[in-house]
Amino acid sequence: MFFHCVGISGDPETKQILGYVEYFGCLRIVACLSSTYEGESFQSCYAIDPVRGTELDLQIELAFSPEEIRAIYEYLRVDYSVQRDAVGRLLAYWSKKDAEAALARAVDDAVEYARAEFGVTESENMSEEQAWVFAEMFAERIRPTLEHLVRGRRFTPDQMKRILQMIRDEEGDEN
Repeated sequence: MFFHCVGISGDPETKQILGYVEYFGCLRIVACLSSTYEGESFQSCYAIDPVRGTELDLQIELAFSPEEIRAIYEYLRVDYSVQRDAVGRLLAYWSKKDAEAALARAVDDAVEYARAEFGVTESENMSEEQAWVFAEMFAERIRPTLEHLVRGRRFTPDQMKRILQMIRDEEGDEN
């Protein structure tokens, strides 16, 4: 799950007010806002799901000693593999969403194209023969998009075997 959050906490024992910001799970920042705090302990967090636009009920614990804050500021506590993995998940999610949106647009476009070429309205009933002609026009229009989506995807050897077998089966049906 991706989220954005902003958190803050005050601890009179360490005399620190610490802040935390996270953006899409990729960019994570810890900041020492004060090292002379003497008030009451407090903690607050605001988080949202940027995909759905809903507020999340998250609690974060900012319990870093002054020494740990120094190590954080010196980039000694950064695990770049965690950041790389988070960015990878985010890019994979966006890529999937883009592909889904492109396919939805292509389907809408192919339906409109076939309707316009065939001269049929949405409410008209078609005979079986007309439906086949309509389907052929639809397939003609959407084929480049589907080919592009398939070419951009990595298939396992087993998936490729199944795809090739399905193509051979289809070609056998035509003969």
